[in-house]
Amino acid sequence: MSETIDILERWEQSGAIWRVQSISAAEAVVELCTCFGEPVELVRTADAAALRYLAARSSSGSEH
Repeated sequence: MSETIDILERWEQSGAIWRVQSISAAEAVVELCTCFGEPVELVRTADAAALRYLAARSSSGSEH
Protein backbone atom coordinates (compact mmCIF):
# COMPACT_ATOMS: atom_id res chain seq x y z
CA MET A 1 0.00 0.00 0.00
CA SER A 2 1.19 3.51 -0.67
CA GLU A 3 2.50 5.86 2.01
CA THR A 4 -0.13 8.45 1.02
CA ILE A 5 -2.99 5.98 1.51
CA ASP A 6 -1.54 5.07 4.92
CA ILE A 7 -1.47 8.76 5.88
CA LEU A 8 -5.08 9.28 4.78
CA GLU A 9 -6.34 6.20 6.59
CA ARG A 10 -4.53 7.12 9.84
CA TRP A 11 -5.88 10.68 9.56
CA GLU A 12 -9.43 9.37 9.14
CA GLN A 13 -9.07 6.81 11.95
CA SER A 14 -8.07 9.62 14.31
CA GLY A 15 -11.43 11.29 13.69
CA ALA A 16 -10.25 13.98 11.29
CA ILE A 17 -11.30 14.37 7.65
CA TRP A 18 -9.56 14.71 4.32
CA ARG A 19 -10.72 15.80 0.88
CA VAL A 20 -9.22 15.94 -2.59
CA GLN A 21 -8.48 19.53 -3.55
CA SER A 22 -7.33 18.65 -7.08
CA ILE A 23 -6.51 15.54 -9.06
CA SER A 24 -5.04 14.84 -12.49
CA ALA A 25 -3.47 11.85 -14.18
CA ALA A 26 -0.10 12.95 -12.79
CA GLU A 27 -0.74 14.35 -9.30
CA ALA A 28 -3.30 14.75 -6.54
CA VAL A 29 -3.46 17.39 -3.82
CA VAL A 30 -5.36 16.42 -0.67
CA GLU A 31 -6.39 18.68 2.22
CA LEU A 32 -5.98 17.20 5.68
CA CYS A 33 -8.60 18.89 7.85
CA THR A 34 -9.68 18.97 11.47
CA CYS A 35 -12.83 17.11 12.45
CA PHE A 36 -14.62 20.45 11.91
CA GLY A 37 -13.39 20.70 8.30
CA GLU A 38 -10.72 23.37 8.77
CA PRO A 39 -7.68 22.70 6.53
CA VAL A 40 -4.48 21.92 8.43
CA GLU A 41 -2.07 20.58 5.81
CA LEU A 42 -1.79 19.71 2.12
CA VAL A 43 -0.49 16.37 0.88
CA ARG A 44 0.75 16.10 -2.72
CA THR A 45 1.23 12.73 -4.36
CA ALA A 46 2.13 11.32 -7.73
CA ASP A 47 1.96 7.71 -6.48
CA ALA A 48 -0.07 5.61 -8.93
CA ALA A 49 -1.82 3.58 -6.21
CA ALA A 50 -2.81 6.76 -4.37
CA LEU A 51 -4.10 8.37 -7.57
CA ARG A 52 -6.35 5.33 -8.22
CA TYR A 53 -7.55 5.39 -4.60
CA LEU A 54 -8.33 9.11 -4.74
CA ALA A 55 -10.05 8.85 -8.12
CA ALA A 56 -12.48 6.39 -6.52
CA ARG A 57 -12.80 8.18 -3.18
CA SER A 58 -12.65 11.98 -3.15
CA SER A 59 -12.99 12.48 0.61
CA SER A 60 -12.99 10.66 3.91
CA GLY A 61 -16.79 10.81 3.80
CA SER A 62 -16.94 8.92 0.50
CA GLU A 63 -17.50 5.20 0.27
CA HIS A 64 -14.50 2.91 -0.20
